[in-house]
Amino acid sequence: MSQAAYSPTWNAAASRRSTADRFLVVALVASLALHGGFVLWSYFKIVNVAQQAQDDLETLFKVNLDQLTSSNFVSRPNQRQLIEERERVLEQEVIERAEARQRAVEGAISQMGVPFDGDVPSSQGSSSDLFIDDRSAQNLVTSELGKASVMDFEDDAGVNSIMDNVAPIPKMALLGRGTGSGRSLLANLPPPVLDDQPAVQRSMENDILAQTAPPVPDVEAEDPPIILPPVTELLPSPDLIKPSDFKSTLPSEEAAKQAIEERFVKLDDLLDVELKTYHHIGGDGYFMLRLRPKGADDRLRVLPKDVVFVLDASRSMGSRRLRTIKGEVNDMLGRMREGDRFNVVGFKGRVDLFTETLAPVSPDSIQQAKEFLIDLDSSGHTDIYRSMEPLVKLGVERARPLILLLFSDGRPSVGVVNSRKIINNLTQYRGPSTSIFCVGSGMQINRYLLDMLAFRNRGLVAFEPEREGLPQVIQSVYGYVEDPVLLRVEADFGFLDKSEVFPKRLPDLFLKGELRIWGRLQQQDYITVRITGEAFDEQKETILRLPVPEIDNATFEVARQWALHKIYDLIGRMVEEGETPQILQEIQSISDTYNVVTPYSEQID
Repeated sequence: MSQAAYSPTWNAAASRRSTADRFLVVALVASLALHGGFVLWSYFKIVNVAQQAQDDLETLFKVNLDQLTSSNFVSRPNQRQLIEERERVLEQEVIERAEARQRAVEGAISQMGVPFDGDVPSSQGSSSDLFIDDRSAQNLVTSELGKASVMDFEDDAGVNSIMDNVAPIPKMALLGRGTGSGRSLLANLPPPVLDDQPAVQRSMENDILAQTAPPVPDVEAEDPPIILPPVTELLPSPDLIKPSDFKSTLPSEEAAKQAIEERFVKLDDLLDVELKTYHHIGGDGYFMLRLRPKGADDRLRVLPKDVVFVLDASRSMGSRRLRTIKGEVNDMLGRMREGDRFNVVGFKGRVDLFTETLAPVSPDSIQQAKEFLIDLDSSGHTDIYRSMEPLVKLGVERARPLILLLFSDGRPSVGVVNSRKIINNLTQYRGPSTSIFCVGSGMQINRYLLDMLAFRNRGLVAFEPEREGLPQVIQSVYGYVEDPVLLRVEADFGFLDKSEVFPKRLPDLFLKGELRIWGRLQQQDYITVRITGEAFDEQKETILRLPVPEIDNATFEVARQWALHKIYDLIGRMVEEGETPQILQEIQSISDTYNVVTPYSEQID
């Protein structure tokens, strides 16, 4: 049979082998790729786990571990190494002192012209080997060089110098870092290193007269035990400690946060709480939360305060109205407490101050302030901004509220007269502890200016056009602010819509006052609110979980009051940002829906 007869079969077998070979190659490549991918995944997985562990440790201990392994950091030596190093340095120090002393003696003898064979006499030697006669010795000891040598020896090699070098310091330096000299090691050793009466305590003069050289201290003497500081004191120096940028969720960190929260003073049983609700038929509802202190105790003490009485003494107020206000301020001055501070300001075209700053309450300062009021009369124009601008900046002490009591008709006639500009600028410059309370009175009152000035600055306003009703209104306002108990009050309503809770900026809490907060309800069964504040540099809080009544306990007035406070918030935004069609349209819509009258439309300029 010819070879050609087998060609088809041979070709088919060769083709099958070629296909199998290609399959094996592909399988091998796929296997290598799979194993390579697994190795890379395992490597990065391990690296990421280790890196995360390192990040957690750095965050918890506020240490950069990479820098702790740098060449700048060497672990502290053990006790045996410290003792050996100390003995070596001390022995070297003593040898250097002895050699220096011998060179000094040789130099002094050569200057005296005395033959010298190069050896310092031993304790058994005779003085005749060193000096020709006693006169030479006296000349050596009493010469200027001799005196200087004695002083230099006592300063440099005497016991005071060595004891200074080995005097203890509060903390041992981090040994092993840098290239410091052996003396730095001596500076950190606890006393005593030598005997109570070492040989170097004797002066050169005593050594010469005794015809003996000071012996070398016994560095092999048993040393007292070295007490090493705790390991925590040998942690890296501050330049190696750098906080990590990674956040940690370790249990110890959570425990630290819990410890911080426990420092809050609880006010749970110190506040009267009232929740009023109203719902539209088949719709969402409204609420009003009222908080009032039950009384003062160790957890809710009355704070010292700063009060500035600001009196409008312009012609528009009238002499009789001003006289009534002055009489009430006289009474309020008498009610100020020890620890309080105050000032009295009268303004018209100019500003008259009782004092340039805040005066502490005392019988003398109160009497002088009353005398200052006597000369204040009604005349001239009205410059509200010039009088208030430096006063609002005074409230910078976090623990003391600054209360500005403004008595005015709110109608500036000179200086800055634009109401919006006055409100915005005074609010911008206001100190963090400043609040403004206004009493508006006069034949014509700029209610918009006084109302928005108080609203934007965490205060309240009271209007009394008639002079006869002023005393009761003024005393009521001062009684409200007389006893501050909680500053920088904030309320967090959790899952409620915070954009629909008003007012946004709560006033301080006073013992005779109250906080009222309005908001919207959806379908909540409970309202949870966290009230926080500050007093005497302490954080105070209470967490309230209030059930929403199944049957409303209030009327549509709660909804109207919510609408009114939302309008106030919108007007406050408009005063700050300027009028926009959207804000004006929203105000008009709320007014129509809730039947709320806004008296400031024509006064917003």
